[in-house]
Amino acid sequence: MLGALRWRSNDLRTWVDYEFIVGDEQNQSFADVQAPTSRLIATAGQFKQQHSLNGWHAFDTRWSAGAEVVYGRQAGDGHPDTVDIINGPGFAGAHWWGVNTSISYRVRDDLAFSLRAEHFDDPQGFALFPVSVAQGAFNALTIGLRYEATRNLPLRPELRYDRFSGRAEDHPFGNGRDRAQTTATVQALLYF
Repeated sequence: MLGALRWRSNDLRTWVDYEFIVGDEQNQSFADVQAPTSRLIATAGQFKQQHSLNGWHAFDTRWSAGAEVVYGRQAGDGHPDTVDIINGPGFAGAHWWGVNTSISYRVRDDLAFSLRAEHFDDPQGFALFPVSVAQGAFNALTIGLRYEATRNLPLRPELRYDRFSGRAEDHPFGNGRDRAQTTATVQALLYF
């Protein structure tokens, strides 16, 4: 089951959203594994839940800020026939959580700068599969801008630094070589 509760202030300068996904998530047999959607195989239901609470506020016409908190849990009964396709039989559960916050400054109608900080903790290395099975915390700092080249074409370049702290043998970046990375990206969005 999935759902959301949303609140908006009358002037639309402030909003808060709560979103959730809950329900059993597992494959019934090895013959029909729906990876990467689920990495569990079990004959009994294994309850999964994920929750997100986020909000945004415009302080004035130039400054705005937002924040989000996420929490997730995948239950596991620990039985020998409850199999994690990465770690084997006897899966006993996993949990993860994260927070992020951002602040934006609009220089003019067609140009805004943003700064975002993120922390995501995945102690069992479960939530980010299949991208990563690294066990630990991911931290990121991003600076970017949004430039409205035309009414229908905003450009969004950003520079991002990621750092991982967790198990010494885990290196989630650089094709399994690195524990930190810096990336530069540019998004071009075409509205029609």
